[in-house]
Parts: sequence; C-alpha cells; structure tokens
Amino acid sequence: MGLFDFLKPQSDQERRQAELMNAVQANLSTIFPGGKAEIEEWSKRVYDAVEGRLSLQESQFIFGAIRGLIEIANDKSESRMVESILSRANGKISREDACRIFMVVCAHARAR
Repeated sequence: MGLFDFLKPQSDQERRQAELMNAVQANLSTIFPGGKAEIEEWSKRVYDAVEGRLSLQESQFIFGAIRGLIEIANDKSESRMVESILSRANGKISREDACRIFMVVCAHARAR
C-alpha cells in the first residue's frame, strides 16, 4: 500500500461492501444471537448445500454477507441476492448453487 493510497476514491462496489460489513458488524449480536457457533453451523449448511465447491471460509463469508444484506437491504428479492452470491463466489458455483445458498440464508432468517 502506497503512502497516498488512502486518498484514492473507493469504487461504488467497494463502498457498498464496506457499508454492508459495517452494518453487519454493528448488528452482529442481533443477527447471530448464538455467536460464532451459530455462524459456523449455518456456514457448514452453505458448504453442504454446494457440496464443497466453496471452502468453509468462503461459505462463511458468503453466508455472513448475504444474511447481513437481507437484514439491511431495501431490495431483498431472490434475484438480487442470487446475483450477489454469484458475485461473491467468483465463478466457483452455479446459479442453482446460489439459489440453494439463498434458501439456507432464508431458513436462518426465518429461524430467528
């Protein structure tokens, strides 16, 4: 990182991602009252839903990001969430996999 890199403007996508992560962090105990164990359990469900095409770490990142997005986004539509999942997965999963991940995340939201 160069001395003046902090002066570079963030892209809209980087800014939105930072806002999402800040919102998730601020609401972590509300979204995940079971703490780390709850996140790990549901991330494993994501991992299983895509039959290991994502690592456990990637599954946890996607689960946390999409769960937070569902909590704070104005557009909570399946199509938007599936596109967001696909974007975060960097081509490692299919649209069908992304739909299965969305169903896992929705199940978590309903379970609360």
